[in-house]
Amino acid sequence: MTEYKTSSSIFPIFLIGTLSMFFAEVFSGASVLWFIDIWGIFVTFPLYWGHTLFFFNVALRCRKLDFTSLYLLGVLFGLYESWITKVIWAGYFGQSPGWGTVAGFAIAELLVIVFFWHPIMSFIVPIFVFEVLSLSANSDVPVEDKILLEHATFLVRSKRNWLIALLITLMGAAFLSVNAGFNLIAAELTVLGSVAIIFVFYFLSKRKLGSGFSIYSLQLRKKGFVTVIVYLILLYAITFPLLLPERIPALSTMLLTIVFYIVIILLFYIHKPASDSTHSSFETSVDRSSLFTVKDLRNLFGLLVALILVMCILPVISVALMTVLYFGAIFLGVILIVTTSLRIIKEKL
Repeated sequence: MTEYKTSSSIFPIFLIGTLSMFFAEVFSGASVLWFIDIWGIFVTFPLYWGHTLFFFNVALRCRKLDFTSLYLLGVLFGLYESWITKVIWAGYFGQSPGWGTVAGFAIAELLVIVFFWHPIMSFIVPIFVFEVLSLSANSDVPVEDKILLEHATFLVRSKRNWLIALLITLMGAAFLSVNAGFNLIAAELTVLGSVAIIFVFYFLSKRKLGSGFSIYSLQLRKKGFVTVIVYLILLYAITFPLLLPERIPALSTMLLTIVFYIVIILLFYIHKPASDSTHSSFETSVDRSSLFTVKDLRNLFGLLVALILVMCILPVISVALMTVLYFGAIFLGVILIVTTSLRIIKEKL
C-alpha cells in the first residue's frame, strides 16, 4: 500500500483554493473581480478552499482517489448550494427556478450545479491542474511521487483530453462574458488577476518545497483537518439561517436533501476502486513528456483571454453558445450521476 508523502507549506494549500475559485466562480462568471471584493475574499474564496481541502483529504484518508470517488465527493461538495446559498432549492439569486421545482428542488439548477459543475469544475479540474503544476517542480522526481497514478489517464496530452480542455476553456469564456454583462475590461481583469494569483502561489510552492511540491502537499495533518472541519461547521451554521432565510424550503425538502447526502455517501462507501496493484502498470507506462505541462496551461489561459475578447464583441453569439453549453452541462450531469450510480451498483451484483 502506497504511503503518501507530505510536505508542510501553506502555499500549495492556497494554490488549490485559488484553482477551485478560478474554475468554479470565474469560469461561471459568478464572481467577477472577486479578488477586490470583500465578499469574494472573505466568504466565497474560503468556502471553495475549505470544501476542496476537506473532500480531497477525505479521499486521501479513505484511499479512494479514482475519478468515480472524486466525482461522488464533488457531488457532496455541490450540495452546499442547498444549505448555504439555497440555489438548488430556490434558483439563482434574483431569479426563479429555470425549470420550476419538484419536491422543493429547482430541477435545472440541481442537475447542472450538483451533478456537473461542482464535481467537475470546483473539485476535479482544480486537482488535475494542481497535478500538472506540481509535475514541473522537479523533472528528476518520479511521476508517481508527484501525481496520483489513478489520474494519469486524464493528464496525458491525448486528443480526448485536449478536446475536453478546449471545451472547458470555451465554456469558461462564454459563461464569464455573458455573466459579466459583456464588460470586456471586467472579464479580462478577472481572468488575468486570477491567473496571476495562481502563478504567484505556484512559484512560491516551487520555491518553498522544491522537489517536495506534489499532490501530496495537500494532505492535512490532524490539526489542519480538524480546523477545516470546524470552519465548515461554522460556515453552514451561520449561513443557513442568515443568508437569504426567505429561501429556506419546507421541512420535507430539507429531509430529502439529507437523503441525497445519505445516498451519495453510501455509493462512495460501497464503491471499490481498483487496488494499488492495478495501477502499477502506470508506473512504467507513463512518460512524463506525454503529460500536460505548465506551457499547455499558459496556452489555454491565453486562449481563454482571446475567446473572452471575441465573446464580448459578439454578445448574440455568446448568449447562444452559453445556452447550448448550459444545456450540455445539464445533460452531462445526468449522464455522470446515472452512469456512476449504475457502475457502482453493478460492482455489488
